[in-house]
Amino acid sequence: MDYLVDEFELSGMRGPLNRYRVQPIDFEDLIELTRAKVQQPSAFLTGKYDPVNSFTGPNYQSSKDLEDKIGKSYENLLSTCLLDDAGHWVQQEKPEEVNQFILEFLSRL
Repeated sequence: MDYLVDEFELSGMRGPLNRYRVQPIDFEDLIELTRAKVQQPSAFLTGKYDPVNSFTGPNYQSSKDLEDKIGKSYENLLSTCLLDDAGHWVQQEKPEEVNQFILEFLSRL
């Protein structure tokens, strides 16, 4: 945590906040991708308490809920994972579980 605090003290919050400020522009510029599907073999991992999950509807209660909701956007969705007791920063909150998920996904390629 100290490392992350130090980094934000150096660079501030402008860059990270700009990512959220530009979202409406993304929706306008990428409208032609609304029905597009990811073609590559894919995996999707999220924390159960990530507020971004609400962008696609009610929060997921299981990996099956997650797969049912997002699966239509993928041609080859190989793996999904909904990590309990994790939020938006799953890689910091659950590093071992994230690494295991990635390794399992890669082994399927």
